[in-house]
Amino acid sequence: YWFNKGTTALMLAAHYGHVDIVKELVKHEYNVHDTRGRTALMIAAAWGKINVVRDLIPFQKGMQTTGDGEYEAGEQGFWFNKGSTALIFASRHCKLNVIKELIEHESRMHDEFGGTALMWAARHGHTQAISLLMEREGRMQNERGWTALMWAVHSIKLEAVKLLIEYEKGMKSTRESETIQHNSSSLSVIFNVIPDSFPSGSTALAIAKKCSKLFVGNYHPIINLLSQYPEERY
Repeated sequence: YWFNKGTTALMLAAHYGHVDIVKELVKHEYNVHDTRGRTALMIAAAWGKINVVRDLIPFQKGMQTTGDGEYEAGEQGFWFNKGSTALIFASRHCKLNVIKELIEHESRMHDEFGGTALMWAARHGHTQAISLLMEREGRMQNERGWTALMWAVHSIKLEAVKLLIEYEKGMKSTRESETIQHNSSSLSVIFNVIPDSFPSGSTALAIAKKCSKLFVGNYHPIINLLSQYPEERY
């Protein structure tokens, strides 16, 4: 568990899944968050503590982080953006039971860059989470017009692309985007901004072709799949 300043007893109880303690502490700490704005519900969601999530939803649903930061889940480190929700945390880690509980309360919410729970699931290739979310959040776009399909392409998640293509084929970005490489496998997220950029009006296919030139990775199966759709070629 990544301890931020402002971590409370309720957050620790949520992290470890201590339901009885959570039920007692939430009466006193329900409106408390750490210095990055994370709540006990977000922590429980990231760790898949479904019984804790159910107890905290009435008190903390719809809350968003007030800053960005990093945290541990399992043996990996992750970065979160300002405006992240408990549903976004659950989707990033494919906590399916948690997603089912939160979807009625937090679907279509997004972080400060317009990132949705579906987009984060797509970036990580969590096909089961995508299946739960895409009817509610499919065709949403972030601040630059990127869709969940585009993020799945960027991250080389072929099975996610297969799921999302019928929902989001032919959609185009609305603003130019810098090409960013990042290493999210360690706690210290490393960003490398490449001078080339994705122009406004890019389709998922155009993004796949650009990525194949810029990054190491096999984008060709995705390019071949998207090329079958006329909407992606124009």
